[in-house]
Amino acid sequence: DLYLTGYDKSMWDLCRGYYEKNLNGGEEAHKEADAGAYAIVKKIAEYIHNIKNPMTDKPNELWIVGGAVRDELMGKKSNDLDLITTCSPKFLQSLSIFDECESMVRGGKNVMLPVVNGVQFETNCIKPYQQALINNLEERDITANAMARNVITNEIVDPTGGQKDIKNKIC
Repeated sequence: DLYLTGYDKSMWDLCRGYYEKNLNGGEEAHKEADAGAYAIVKKIAEYIHNIKNPMTDKPNELWIVGGAVRDELMGKKSNDLDLITTCSPKFLQSLSIFDECESMVRGGKNVMLPVVNGVQFETNCIKPYQQALINNLEERDITANAMARNVITNEIVDPTGGQKDIKNKIC
């Protein structure tokens, strides 16, 4: 099972403090908090990637999506860390890393709300096919929010041209 080490927990404490201050912790606090949040997301991604999805017999995947990808590409700070995974809601709820993990349906989609040390991540569960990810992204409000970055490979999925719009300063 997946457990947090003492280092992971200290990174989460930094992350939680940062988000509680709502971007008022200064540049260094921001960098440390982001490092903590991304380190935990990476650890979760590595764990689930080692477990094959029963529908495809391929590893489960985890993407950072929307505003966090946009802000990362623009070199801006972001406290918007939303995720998409190919894990089933039941599997996600079973991970011991979460203090709690509520499940809900919003707009016909499975949305999970896992919490670690008081920090909540909105996580959409999708079918383990590339088209399911693209469909999710294409439903977003603007092209710059319709991108995903695979946490393991760093591959960016950009079906609507968000990177081009960022480069051309359309958003």
